[in-house]
Amino acid sequence: MKNLDELIAHAKKNPGKLSFGSGGNGSPTHFSGDLLQSMGGVKLVHVPYKGTATAMTDLVAGHINMLFGDPMALWPYVTESKIRAIGVSSLKRYSAAPDVPTLSESGLQGFESGVWYGLVGPAGMPQAIVDSINATARQVMRDPEMEKRFTAFGSSVVANSPADFQAQIQADLAKWKASAASNPILKD
Repeated sequence: MKNLDELIAHAKKNPGKLSFGSGGNGSPTHFSGDLLQSMGGVKLVHVPYKGTATAMTDLVAGHINMLFGDPMALWPYVTESKIRAIGVSSLKRYSAAPDVPTLSESGLQGFESGVWYGLVGPAGMPQAIVDSINATARQVMRDPEMEKRFTAFGSSVVANSPADFQAQIQADLAKWKASAASNPILKD
């Protein structure tokens, strides 16, 4: 399978025959696979591992069919033609692999799954302190050298406002709660 269309078509013709590995039940890579199933209208077999390193080994060995994982860790295997990059799960292309499309632009419009890091504080923190910390963090994160370092690791810098970050958290909670509710392993 060379692209997302071929993968989806094959999975639809062979429900429950393709497997995806994850870093374990409830891990971000598990949720990514569930989102692919939901948005792609396919049935895949989830193979949970105790971390993505073992899953990566089994992917390269051909024991599983696919894996959502860290592009920095997977990219050497792609460049050595040991695995094929079908797409990236962010809404922007991976800077080290600009020819690999996003899953969203490949047909699963709006598909976005990844790990983000944010700065949070205790509930009830005075707004003046929140604003001061946010201003300093935004200044640091927008420094060209800092952005260059993050980009080198395949990450992007989003130096947003506290309100924007709160909206992102709420949207992600709603998305992943719905995903977990449809998964019998994660329901309880």
